[in-house]
Amino acid sequence: MNTATAGILSEFKKPISLGIGVLLLLLVVFVIRYMRKDKRAAKKQVKAMEAELEFQTQKDKSVYSKAAETFDITSESARICDQIALAINGSFGGGMLGNDNEDTIILQLNRLAGPKTIKCADFFYKKYSRKSNPNIAYDSIATLNRLEWGKVKDSLKENLLAHARIKGEPHFDIYF
Repeated sequence: MNTATAGILSEFKKPISLGIGVLLLLLVVFVIRYMRKDKRAAKKQVKAMEAELEFQTQKDKSVYSKAAETFDITSESARICDQIALAINGSFGGGMLGNDNEDTIILQLNRLAGPKTIKCADFFYKKYSRKSNPNIAYDSIATLNRLEWGKVKDSLKENLLAHARIKGEPHFDIYF
């Protein structure tokens, strides 16, 4: 070994030089990881989206087709019932200051077609709701006041009231 190499090696045998070398190596690794952070986040997001797409595909094949058979509706109607149930569940306590979002509830109730779709939406609502003994019609009616109830399609009102009576006699909210 020549004297220059021996001098460098003997320098690294000192604890301070070795510590500085390790710190420099850690700094380089940290900088590289920081620069690649966006790339890692993008990969993670793509994997999550792929998993969600796969889940949705499996759900389309199994859950919606079984719900369509059970409630004697089409698979597309079952998908819409699932969307309605999710939106209505999300509108409870989702408004300003934790208030219910009645406009969303009215909009989603008006998307229902009749007693079969109400039962189907209630099936999905029970999966999403954390309330004890959830009933999509009863919970929605209890959130609406009389003025808001008037915005619901007349063809649905009797079917919603009938489905709500499964849980108990529905009542309307007294606040405006």
